[in-house]
Amino acid sequence: MLDARRFLTLAAFAAALTAACDDGAGGGGLEVGGALLDVESEVADSLFGGAGLDAGSEEATAPEIAVLEVASEVAQETTDAPTDAGCTQPGCVCTENTQCDSGQCIENGAAKKCAKLCAGTCETGTKCAQVAAPGGDIVNVCVPAYPRLCEPCNADSECSNVVGGADNRCVPYKDDKGALVGNFCATPCATAGDCPGGYACSEAQSAGGAKSKQCVAEKLQCACDERAVKLELKTACTQVNAAGSCQGQRGCSAGGLSACDAKAAEAEACNLKDDDCDGQTDEPSAGMCDDGESCTYDNCIGAQCQHPPTTGACKDSDACTANEQCANGKCIGDKIACDDKNPCTVDACNPAVGCTATGDDSASCTDSNACSVGDSCKAGVCLPGAVTVCDDQNGCTADSCDPKTGCVFAPNLAPCSDDNLCTVADVCAGAQIQTRAPILF
Repeated sequence: MLDARRFLTLAAFAAALTAACDDGAGGGGLEVGGALLDVESEVADSLFGGAGLDAGSEEATAPEIAVLEVASEVAQETTDAPTDAGCTQPGCVCTENTQCDSGQCIENGAAKKCAKLCAGTCETGTKCAQVAAPGGDIVNVCVPAYPRLCEPCNADSECSNVVGGADNRCVPYKDDKGALVGNFCATPCATAGDCPGGYACSEAQSAGGAKSKQCVAEKLQCACDERAVKLELKTACTQVNAAGSCQGQRGCSAGGLSACDAKAAEAEACNLKDDDCDGQTDEPSAGMCDDGESCTYDNCIGAQCQHPPTTGACKDSDACTANEQCANGKCIGDKIACDDKNPCTVDACNPAVGCTATGDDSASCTDSNACSVGDSCKAGVCLPGAVTVCDDQNGCTADSCDPKTGCVFAPNLAPCSDDNLCTVADVCAGAQIQTRAPILF
C-alpha cells in the first residue's frame, strides 16, 4: 500500500498532467518544467524499484535536466513511423536513445525502436549483444539476430553499419554461368546452425574483398524486406553470354526485387558503341567488317568499314586453283588440270573438294592385255573381254599368246603329213612339212 505521502505525490502528478493537456498552445506540458519532471521521476522510481519517495526520507533527489531536453527533441522529430512520446518501453518507435528506458534506440526493420536490456537470452529472432551507452558504458541489449540479411547492397559498410551487425558483409551472388545475380547483405556464422532456414554457412569473399563465413541464401534468391522497399535499395548485377558480360542493376520496390536491367552482350560491331561491354568501342574483333575477301584489310574507322587491298600470296578457298596471288583486292589463282589417266572416268573439278572422277560405262578401253578382246568399262574400271584365240591352222607351229604382243606361232619338229601318199616319215621343219623319203615300188 502507498503511504499518504506517496498518494499526495501521485495526486500532484495527475494534476500537473491535466494542466499540461488542457493548455491550448500545446506547450503546457513542457512549461511545467522541473516541478512536473520531479514528480514524474519520483513516481517512476517508486513504481519500478528505484529510490522514489521513501517514507523515511524528507527530500527527493532532483532529476537531470536532460530529460526535459529530450522531450523537446521528440516533439520536433518527424519520422515515417509514428512515435509515441510517452512510450519508452522495448519495441516502442523512437528516434533517439534518450527516448528509451534502456537508453538504446536501435534499427529494427524499417524503423528504429527501443531495445530491451538483456542478461544473456532474448526472444526468438533476436540476440543479446553488447553496445556502447552514452558516457562510454557497455550495456547488453536484444538486437535483431540477422540485421539486414539479404538486403541489396554494393559495399560492406551498407551491411555492417547497424547495431548487432558489425561483422556483416556484402556478398556477391553468382550463378553457374558466372553472372552476378546481385550483392546482398550476409550475417556471420561458424556453422549452419548459426543461419536461419534456407541459408547455408559458406566461405565467401565480400564485395570489399574480405573473406569470412557468412549466411548465404541457398537458392541465391533474396526477397525485399520492408526496409529495403522503403529505401529502394539497389545492387549491381550482370548478364553473361558468349559475347561478354554487361552490367546493370536491380532494386527493391513495392513489387519486389526487379530483374537485372543489364543488356545482353553482342559481338562488337563498327558503330561507335561498346557492344560487348568490355569498356572499349569498335575494337578489332573476329568478324567485324569482314568482307569475305582475303586480299583486303578489314578496318573500322569512324563507324565505317573500309577495305583497302593487300598484296602477296593468298588462299581463295577454291580447290580448283593453285598458286594464288592477291591482285586488286581479289585472290587470283591458276586453274588446275584434273586427269586420273583412267579411260573409264570423266574428270572434273569441284571448287569445294577439288578434282573428281565419275565412272563412264559407255567409254571404250583396253586392259593392256593382248590376250583379251572386247574390253569394256564398268564402274570406272576397265574389265577384260574374251580370251584371244591363237590358231594358225598349222600343225608345224606351237600356238600361244603373249600378254604384251599377242599370238605367238613358234615352229616345232612334230611329226606331220604332207598329205602325199607317195612320201613317208614327214616331219615339221621351219614351220613347214618336210618330206623324208619317197615310197619305192
